Amino acid sequence: SFGDHQRMGYPNHPIDVLAKQPREEWEPLKTGAISFIMHLFPNTIMALFYDHFEIFQILPGPTADTSITIQNFYTPAAVPEEDREEMLGRFQFVYNLLQAEDYWAIQQTQETLTTGANKMLVFGRMEIPLHQLHDSCAKHLAGGHA
Repeated sequence: SFGDHQRMGYPNHPIDVLAKQPREEWEPLKTGAISFIMHLFPNTIMALFYDHFEIFQILPGPTADTSITIQNFYTPAAVPEEDREEMLGRFQFVYNLLQAEDYWAIQQTQETLTTGANKMLVFGRMEIPLHQLHDSCAKHLAGGHA
């Protein structure tokens, strides 16, 4: 973490190729061996991949139980015509994944919390970024500064 912000790097399958190369020839960012997710407090997420990056901004909706997500998909250069359908398919895959998994789980969690049946929610031990986000929100709501 960097103050209220966070960065998480993780390996992808191309990382296996690096084991067969001399270390001085490694270019993990160019080959897709490593990707990064960055959370810029309070509401922006950047996902950096070898051939594109995505920016998500999550904004409050008109009611307490709604939000608005602005999802942007960027490439470092114009995508050749013959590759556009595949690249748009990747964008659509991420969009569908968020709708079917992340947003669905968030909606279910919010509905459960709204019932008041649980007075406390415990994050998993390995969800360190969620703990840090919770701590940052609590600090700012209490009037603390970064």
